[in-house]
Amino acid sequence: MDTGESLSVRLARPEDRNAILTLATGDEDYVPRVLDTWFAEGWLFVGDLAGSVVALTHLVGLSPNVGWLEGARVRPDLRGRGIASTMLGWIKRYSADLGMNTLRMAVGTDNVASMRHVEKCGFRKVARFAQLEFGTLYTIDVAVRSSEPPADREILRLYHGMYSRGFRWEELNDDVLWTYSQSGAFLQVNGSRLLVTDQNKKGPVKSVQVGYAEPSQDFLGSALSYFYTRLYDRVRITLPPELGSCCPSGYLKKTEFFVYQFTPGVDGF
Repeated sequence: MDTGESLSVRLARPEDRNAILTLATGDEDYVPRVLDTWFAEGWLFVGDLAGSVVALTHLVGLSPNVGWLEGARVRPDLRGRGIASTMLGWIKRYSADLGMNTLRMAVGTDNVASMRHVEKCGFRKVARFAQLEFGTLYTIDVAVRSSEPPADREILRLYHGMYSRGFRWEELNDDVLWTYSQSGAFLQVNGSRLLVTDQNKKGPVKSVQVGYAEPSQDFLGSALSYFYTRLYDRVRITLPPELGSCCPSGYLKKTEFFVYQFTPGVDGF
């Protein structure tokens, strides 16, 4: 039975918090960790069915024209009944009214059901990335200085003009790199250039993210050694498949994603 037609989509309210948490899919689900941030950012939508919260999606404005979708969840016993499609269709219309002409999202390469769903809703694959997590280790001396644009055009093409910040893929251009350079986050470490896009020094495990890299031959050793000196325990590095050979092994965790994109008038509506 299709229950999507009976679904109402609305902004989440504080009193929805407990119901939203029940949609989390196990201990590894990141939604409980970021829910307070999502409430603060706004555009957190729930699907309401007969007074019960049964679905969730968060919309983020990466720029005035580009939106990012994340955290899509549907109550397990109601999957396959049109709820996810109703949520996505509603948010496509809502974001268009805001002036967003492009929507993007990331889907794990092993999540076949989600890939089929978003493709059915008009999204198409535009990029593939791996996020590799390493423990820091000092193996070589490092020389570090702030770097400046322009980006290496061939590397930028491999990244499809995007970089990762957390699990969001945002537009990357020389203006963005310049902003990061002025804050000391676009670095040259030995012969490699690294864009540091996220860092967390709270808690027992201190972590940092490299959301874009122009690697040299000693890239991995240089990166892990540098972040070791900065007192980080973990480094998460985002790479397109063509650059995977610079980090062939030794990682603690590897997660691969497809970035999907929807553009009204190009991909249908």
